[in-house]
Amino acid sequence: MTLDDYLDKAKARQNLQSDRELSTRLGAVATHVNQYRRFNSLPSVERMIRIAELAGEPVEVAVMDLLIWKSPEDSPATLQVLTRMRAAMVKMFRAAAPALAVLAAVLVGFSSIDAKALELGRTLERAVAAERQANSPARHAPGLYIMGNIRRVLAALFMPQAAGNPA
Repeated sequence: MTLDDYLDKAKARQNLQSDRELSTRLGAVATHVNQYRRFNSLPSVERMIRIAELAGEPVEVAVMDLLIWKSPEDSPATLQVLTRMRAAMVKMFRAAAPALAVLAAVLVGFSSIDAKALELGRTLERAVAAERQANSPARHAPGLYIMGNIRRVLAALFMPQAAGNPA
């Protein structure tokens, strides 16, 4: 994403009509967003975090983007490393998203897990095992770890007998 993408997404998600309104929401001087769009300046890390929050984007990836944009052009090695780190972070967030969505649904709305939900957890676990056999586990470890353990976590929290733990 570019800085303009972050700014446009923040405006859209917050139903703001102008860059001036976005500047106000960011707690910035009215001309700051305009300066960002013209590439006259880049936001501070703190302000980039706020932009990402308003845009609904992961702040970790947004800060990595900012570091890439601030990386000196005469340092291609630094730019390469930062770009690879950003790609790995995005991949990790995408891999973890399904498991985090299930966990969020449980924490927000469900007071118990029924057999159908436990079967979904087992299906996720089988899919993770198949993925591990098909690919190098080290490449996908963060997301697979979360998905692979989601059934056991949910069962232990809400149905101790089903998880093999007496209540």
